Amino acid sequence: MKSKAGTGKSTAKQSTRLRGGKDASEETTRMSSQEDAGSRKSRAATKQTEESDEAPVYASDVVSTRSADKRKGGKAMPVVLEAPPRDELDLSPIAEDLPLEDRPAQVLKSAEEAFSKTGSWVVFYRTMLAPGGVVDQLYEDAESRRYFETTPEFSELLEMLTAMRSQDESRAGAHEPTRVITIRIPRSLHEATIREAEELELSVNAYCVTKLLQPANARFTPLETGKRRGRRPGPQITMEKVKVKK
Repeated sequence: MKSKAGTGKSTAKQSTRLRGGKDASEETTRMSSQEDAGSRKSRAATKQTEESDEAPVYASDVVSTRSADKRKGGKAMPVVLEAPPRDELDLSPIAEDLPLEDRPAQVLKSAEEAFSKTGSWVVFYRTMLAPGGVVDQLYEDAESRRYFETTPEFSELLEMLTAMRSQDESRAGAHEPTRVITIRIPRSLHEATIREAEELELSVNAYCVTKLLQPANARFTPLETGKRRGRRPGPQITMEKVKVKK
């Protein structure tokens, strides 16, 4: 009886050890799988962060070209994506470390030179007022740019731009890709927009561009609180594995 009881106890202990070992093994495997999954997520997040630091690629930034012979050997020829040509103006270099009081005059001097070299308001705007333009080079932060917007030279710059818009007959997208912005506005504001555009004998698009070219007055700009709603700035589609031929 003792022998059988001892054997039973020994078998029970062995079974317990086996179950314990199996449970420990399963726990180790589970933890290892979780660590692997965590590592994969971390690597994916790092990769996504690195990719987000790159300049976004919009569908309108590239144009597709096909060979005249669309098929070769029964297979469709691949589409080649190329960056559209850009009209760049060769302006006189800007003096470094220019005193702040002399910078408005320098902007106006560069604007007059650009005005004489192009008939496109888009090229003029990109050269002078867009990010990386002459104004950006002379006024590197938002505060200094707000200061420049209060000067008479800035008003003259906008007058040049307006004159070019009045005479520019080039088609949309001729000098750089276009973008589309969709906004939600109250019906009453929409009706007022249409009425004022008609009174100025402008299309709604030209009217909105005119408004966007005017600097925002901080006095009449609301403070946005809470989480931002709506779409974020930037491309709304993802273009993956697309090689842009420059």
